Amino acid sequence: MIEFSGALRVTVDEQDIEVTAEGKNIRADVERPRRVFRALGSPAAGHRLLRAAAAALFEHGMTLTVTRSGSPLARVGAGIGNTLSGTLLRIPHLELFPKQRRP
Repeated sequence: MIEFSGALRVTVDEQDIEVTAEGKNIRADVERPRRVFRALGSPAAGHRLLRAAAAALFEHGMTLTVTRSGSPLARVGAGIGNTLSGTLLRIPHLELFPKQRRP
């Protein structure tokens, strides 16, 4: 069984990502998600990475929630059933959330 506990700061293309984990729940807070996705290269590369991450997290019973300023953007991994976004993108165990309007 794999579980994590702790905090980590990751930098991608000068964009800090705050990652925290407790047990099987991981949260990554990203201020500018588009910048991170562009750093991955092509959309196809990002799609492959997301599909592989969702499958690996599901296999180990873990869930990753990606947030922006505390508002959820996406969840991948365990505990996520069939969703429209997952079906359309052909990525099982993926849930996308509507964009939150800033005040």
